[in-house]
Amino acid sequence: MVGAHDVGMTLLPHVPATRLEAIGLLRDDLTGTVLAPGDPTYDDVRRAGPTPWPSPTVIVLATSTDDIVQAVRFARAQQLSVAVRSSGQRAGASADGAVLIDTSRLAAVTVDPDCHTAVVGAGATWAAVVAETERHGLTPVLGEWSQRSAVSDTLSGGLGWLVRRHGFASDSVVRFELVTPDGLVVEVSADTHPELFWALSGAGDGSLGVVWPVERGLLPIGGVYAGGRDYPPDLMGGGVAR
Repeated sequence: MVGAHDVGMTLLPHVPATRLEAIGLLRDDLTGTVLAPGDPTYDDVRRAGPTPWPSPTVIVLATSTDDIVQAVRFARAQQLSVAVRSSGQRAGASADGAVLIDTSRLAAVTVDPDCHTAVVGAGATWAAVVAETERHGLTPVLGEWSQRSAVSDTLSGGLGWLVRRHGFASDSVVRFELVTPDGLVVEVSADTHPELFWALSGAGDGSLGVVWPVERGLLPIGGVYAGGRDYPPDLMGGGVAR
Protein backbone atom coordinates (compact mmCIF):
# COMPACT_ATOMS: atom_id res chain seq x y z
CA MET A 1 0.00 0.00 0.00
CA VAL A 2 1.36 3.42 -0.93
CA GLY A 3 2.39 5.39 2.12
CA ALA A 4 2.68 2.35 4.38
CA HIS A 5 5.80 1.62 6.34
CA ASP A 6 7.07 -1.35 8.29
CA VAL A 7 7.85 -0.70 11.95
CA GLY A 8 11.10 -2.68 11.71
CA MET A 9 10.07 -5.78 13.63
CA THR A 10 10.76 -9.38 12.68
CA LEU A 11 7.81 -11.23 11.23
CA LEU A 12 6.64 -14.21 13.23
CA PRO A 13 7.13 -17.58 11.50
CA HIS A 14 4.19 -18.39 9.26
CA VAL A 15 3.52 -21.91 10.54
CA PRO A 16 5.05 -22.69 13.95
CA ALA A 17 4.96 -26.33 15.04
CA THR A 18 2.14 -25.54 17.46
CA ARG A 19 -0.04 -22.56 18.29
CA LEU A 20 1.36 -22.68 21.81
CA GLU A 21 4.84 -22.07 20.38
CA ALA A 22 3.48 -19.19 18.30
CA ILE A 23 1.93 -17.61 21.39
CA GLY A 24 5.28 -17.95 23.15
CA LEU A 25 7.01 -16.14 20.29
CA LEU A 26 4.36 -13.43 20.40
CA ARG A 27 4.99 -12.93 24.12
CA ASP A 28 8.71 -12.55 23.44
CA ASP A 29 8.13 -9.84 20.82
CA LEU A 30 5.66 -7.67 22.77
CA THR A 31 6.19 -5.02 25.40
CA GLY A 32 2.56 -5.50 26.41
CA THR A 33 0.88 -8.59 27.84
CA VAL A 34 -0.34 -11.72 26.05
CA LEU A 35 -3.00 -13.86 27.71
CA ALA A 36 -4.32 -17.24 26.56
CA PRO A 37 -6.93 -19.61 28.05
CA GLY A 38 -5.47 -21.15 31.18
CA ASP A 39 -3.44 -18.09 32.15
CA PRO A 40 -4.31 -16.94 35.72
CA THR A 41 -5.72 -13.55 34.70
CA TYR A 42 -7.25 -14.52 31.34
CA ASP A 43 -10.82 -14.86 32.67
CA ASP A 44 -10.58 -11.70 34.75
CA VAL A 45 -9.49 -9.65 31.74
CA ARG A 46 -12.12 -11.02 29.37
CA ARG A 47 -15.00 -10.37 31.77
CA ALA A 48 -17.05 -7.17 31.77
CA GLY A 49 -19.20 -6.98 34.89
CA PRO A 50 -21.40 -10.04 35.38
CA THR A 51 -21.35 -10.94 31.69
CA PRO A 52 -18.16 -12.63 30.40
CA TRP A 53 -16.64 -11.62 27.12
CA PRO A 54 -16.58 -14.17 24.32
CA SER A 55 -13.59 -16.49 24.46
CA PRO A 56 -10.68 -15.13 22.39
CA THR A 57 -7.85 -17.44 21.40
CA VAL A 58 -5.42 -14.76 22.59
CA ILE A 59 -5.84 -11.43 24.36
CA VAL A 60 -3.15 -8.82 23.65
CA LEU A 61 -2.96 -5.93 26.10
CA ALA A 62 -1.13 -3.56 23.76
CA THR A 63 1.14 -0.76 24.96
CA SER A 64 2.53 0.41 21.59
CA THR A 65 1.96 0.42 17.85
CA ASP A 66 4.53 -2.37 17.61
CA ASP A 67 2.37 -4.56 19.85
CA ILE A 68 -0.63 -4.03 17.57
CA VAL A 69 1.47 -4.82 14.50
CA GLN A 70 2.74 -8.08 15.94
CA ALA A 71 -0.74 -9.08 17.13
CA VAL A 72 -2.18 -8.50 13.66
CA ARG A 73 0.67 -10.45 12.05
CA PHE A 74 0.17 -13.29 14.52
CA ALA A 75 -3.54 -13.41 13.64
CA ARG A 76 -2.72 -13.44 9.93
CA ALA A 77 -0.16 -16.24 10.31
CA GLN A 78 -2.55 -18.30 12.44
CA GLN A 79 -5.55 -17.56 10.18
CA LEU A 80 -7.51 -15.98 13.04
CA SER A 81 -9.79 -12.97 12.96
CA VAL A 82 -9.01 -9.80 14.90
CA ALA A 83 -11.29 -7.98 17.33
CA VAL A 84 -10.51 -4.73 19.11
CA ARG A 85 -11.58 -3.54 22.54
CA SER A 86 -10.91 -0.07 23.94
CA SER A 87 -11.60 1.55 27.34
CA GLY A 88 -13.36 -1.59 28.56
CA GLN A 89 -16.03 -1.54 25.88
CA ARG A 90 -17.43 -4.83 24.67
CA ALA A 91 -15.87 -6.23 21.52
CA GLY A 92 -18.90 -8.43 20.87
CA ALA A 93 -19.24 -11.92 19.45
CA SER A 94 -16.52 -11.14 16.89
CA ALA A 95 -13.96 -11.74 19.65
CA ASP A 96 -14.90 -15.40 20.07
CA GLY A 97 -11.94 -17.48 18.87
CA ALA A 98 -10.17 -14.33 17.65
CA VAL A 99 -7.09 -12.36 18.59
CA LEU A 100 -8.56 -9.70 20.87
CA ILE A 101 -6.41 -6.56 20.87
CA ASP A 102 -7.13 -4.53 23.99
CA THR A 103 -6.04 -0.90 23.52
CA SER A 104 -7.14 0.37 26.93
CA ARG A 105 -3.52 0.98 27.99
CA LEU A 106 -3.00 3.30 25.02
CA ALA A 107 -4.80 6.16 26.72
CA ALA A 108 -2.41 9.10 26.31
CA VAL A 109 -3.80 12.49 25.25
CA THR A 110 -1.26 15.01 23.92
CA VAL A 111 -2.48 18.55 23.28
CA ASP A 112 -0.85 21.14 21.01
CA PRO A 113 -2.48 24.36 22.26
CA ASP A 114 -0.90 26.49 19.52
CA CYS A 115 -2.24 24.37 16.67
CA HIS A 116 -5.53 23.57 18.48
CA THR A 117 -5.02 19.83 18.00
CA ALA A 118 -4.74 16.74 20.17
CA VAL A 119 -3.39 13.24 19.54
CA VAL A 120 -5.69 10.78 21.29
CA GLY A 121 -4.97 7.14 22.07
CA ALA A 122 -7.67 4.49 21.58
CA GLY A 123 -7.93 3.82 25.31
CA ALA A 124 -8.74 7.43 26.18
CA THR A 125 -12.34 8.23 27.02
CA TRP A 126 -14.00 11.49 26.07
CA ALA A 127 -13.83 12.46 29.76
CA ALA A 128 -10.05 12.08 29.69
CA VAL A 129 -9.77 14.09 26.47
CA VAL A 130 -11.90 16.91 27.86
CA ALA A 131 -9.94 16.95 31.13
CA GLU A 132 -6.69 17.44 29.21
CA THR A 133 -7.94 19.91 26.59
CA GLU A 134 -9.89 22.17 28.96
CA ARG A 135 -6.64 23.06 30.71
CA HIS A 136 -5.86 25.01 27.52
CA GLY A 137 -9.34 26.50 27.05
CA LEU A 138 -10.07 24.02 24.25
CA THR A 139 -12.53 21.20 23.68
CA PRO A 140 -13.00 18.42 21.12
CA VAL A 141 -16.12 17.86 19.08
CA LEU A 142 -17.13 14.86 21.15
CA GLY A 143 -19.71 12.16 21.39
CA GLU A 144 -22.54 12.12 23.92
CA TRP A 145 -21.17 9.55 26.40
CA SER A 146 -18.16 10.70 28.42
CA GLN A 147 -16.94 7.18 29.31
CA ARG A 148 -16.84 5.91 25.75
CA SER A 149 -13.54 5.61 23.88
CA ALA A 150 -12.98 8.82 21.93
CA VAL A 151 -11.38 6.92 19.05
CA SER A 152 -14.02 4.20 18.70
CA ASP A 153 -16.77 6.81 18.93
CA THR A 154 -15.09 8.86 16.20
CA LEU A 155 -14.81 5.82 13.92
CA SER A 156 -18.58 5.43 14.09
CA GLY A 157 -19.16 9.14 13.46
CA GLY A 158 -19.56 10.48 16.98
CA LEU A 159 -22.88 12.22 17.61
CA GLY A 160 -22.76 14.67 20.50
CA TRP A 161 -23.90 17.95 22.00
CA LEU A 162 -22.01 20.14 19.50
CA VAL A 163 -23.34 18.43 16.37
CA ARG A 164 -25.70 21.20 15.24
CA ARG A 165 -22.93 23.79 15.00
CA HIS A 166 -19.73 21.77 14.54
CA GLY A 167 -20.80 18.44 13.06
CA PHE A 168 -19.83 14.92 14.08
CA ALA A 169 -16.71 13.97 16.02
CA SER A 170 -15.29 12.48 12.82
CA ASP A 171 -15.57 15.84 11.05
CA SER A 172 -12.71 17.31 13.10
CA VAL A 173 -10.19 14.50 12.50
CA VAL A 174 -6.86 15.57 11.04
CA ARG A 175 -5.12 12.19 10.85
CA PHE A 176 -5.61 8.51 11.66
CA GLU A 177 -2.82 6.02 12.28
CA LEU A 178 -3.93 2.65 10.92
CA VAL A 179 -2.41 -0.81 11.27
CA THR A 180 -3.61 -2.64 8.17
CA PRO A 181 -4.59 -6.34 8.03
CA ASP A 182 -1.13 -6.91 6.48
CA GLY A 183 0.54 -5.53 9.61
CA LEU A 184 1.69 -2.27 8.02
CA VAL A 185 1.36 1.18 9.58
CA VAL A 186 -0.31 3.84 7.44
CA GLU A 187 -0.75 7.53 8.20
CA VAL A 188 -4.18 8.40 6.82
CA SER A 189 -5.33 11.95 6.13
CA ALA A 190 -7.58 13.68 3.63
CA ASP A 191 -4.49 14.52 1.55
CA THR A 192 -2.60 11.21 1.67
CA HIS A 193 -5.39 8.63 1.39
CA PRO A 194 -8.69 10.47 0.84
CA GLU A 195 -10.88 7.41 0.23
CA LEU A 196 -9.51 5.55 3.24
CA PHE A 197 -9.85 8.71 5.32
CA TRP A 198 -13.51 8.96 4.29
CA ALA A 199 -14.11 5.30 5.17
CA LEU A 200 -12.56 5.65 8.62
CA SER A 201 -14.63 8.77 9.31
CA GLY A 202 -17.79 6.88 10.13
CA ALA A 203 -18.33 4.96 6.89
CA GLY A 204 -16.15 1.89 7.45
CA ASP A 205 -17.38 -1.55 8.52
CA GLY A 206 -14.55 -2.24 10.98
CA SER A 207 -12.51 -4.40 8.62
CA LEU A 208 -10.04 -1.75 7.47
CA GLY A 209 -7.53 -2.35 10.26
CA VAL A 210 -6.76 -1.20 13.80
CA VAL A 211 -6.77 2.52 14.59
CA TRP A 212 -5.27 3.68 17.84
CA PRO A 213 -4.01 7.28 17.70
CA VAL A 214 -6.22 9.91 16.14
CA GLU A 215 -5.12 13.50 15.68
CA ARG A 216 -8.09 15.81 15.89
CA GLY A 217 -8.84 19.51 15.81
CA LEU A 218 -10.00 21.35 18.93
CA LEU A 219 -12.31 24.29 19.48
CA PRO A 220 -11.70 27.34 21.71
CA ILE A 221 -14.80 26.74 23.80
CA GLY A 222 -14.58 27.29 27.55
CA GLY A 223 -17.80 25.54 28.58
CA VAL A 224 -20.92 23.85 27.25
CA TYR A 225 -24.26 23.59 29.01
CA ALA A 226 -26.42 20.77 27.68
CA GLY A 227 -28.80 18.09 28.83
CA GLY A 228 -31.94 16.14 28.15
CA ARG A 229 -35.54 16.62 29.22
CA ASP A 230 -37.79 13.70 30.13
CA TYR A 231 -41.58 13.86 29.95
CA PRO A 232 -43.93 11.55 31.88
CA PRO A 233 -45.24 8.67 29.75
CA ASP A 234 -48.86 9.73 30.27
CA LEU A 235 -48.13 12.99 28.47
CA MET A 236 -46.56 11.18 25.53
CA GLY A 237 -49.22 8.59 24.81
CA GLY A 238 -47.27 5.83 26.55
CA GLY A 239 -43.85 6.77 25.17
CA VAL A 240 -40.99 8.76 26.60
CA ALA A 241 -39.51 11.69 24.68
CA ARG A 242 -36.25 13.44 25.40
